[in-house]
Amino acid sequence: MSPTLATRAPVVARRVLAAFLVAHGVAHFVGTTGALDVARDGAELSLFGGAATIGGTEGLVVLAMAWAVVGLAYVGLAAPVWRGMAFSGPVLLLVTGASLALSVVGLWTSAIGVVIDLVLLALVARAPHLVALRATS
Repeated sequence: MSPTLATRAPVVARRVLAAFLVAHGVAHFVGTTGALDVARDGAELSLFGGAATIGGTEGLVVLAMAWAVVGLAYVGLAAPVWRGMAFSGPVLLLVTGASLALSVVGLWTSAIGVVIDLVLLALVARAPHLVALRATS
C-alpha cells in the first residue's frame, strides 16, 4: 500500500522544517562571528536597538558563545524534528525562546531573527503534530 498525500505531507513538512532549522542555526554563527570580530577590534557592540552597548572582550565572548550554543542547538535539533521524535516540539520551543531573547538583545542587526523566531513559535503552537509535540504513531 502506497502512502497517501495525507500521510506524506506531515513527513515532508517536518523535513522542510528540519532543513530550515539547520539554516537558521548556521545563521546564528553570523552573530557569533560578529561579536567575536567586535571583541577582536576592541570596539563596542550596540544592543537593544542602540539602547545599550557592550564592550570588553569577556562580555562579547559570552554573547558570542550564547549565539553559538543556540545555533548548535538548532542544528542538533534538526535530526529529531526530521524523525518526528516526541521531545522535539518542547525542545524547539525552548531553543526558539533563547533565540528570540538573543535576537532582541542584538537588535537591530538581528531584526530578521525576531521575525523568524516568532514564526517558529507560531508554527509549533498552530501545528504541534509537525514537530511531534504530542506523541503520535
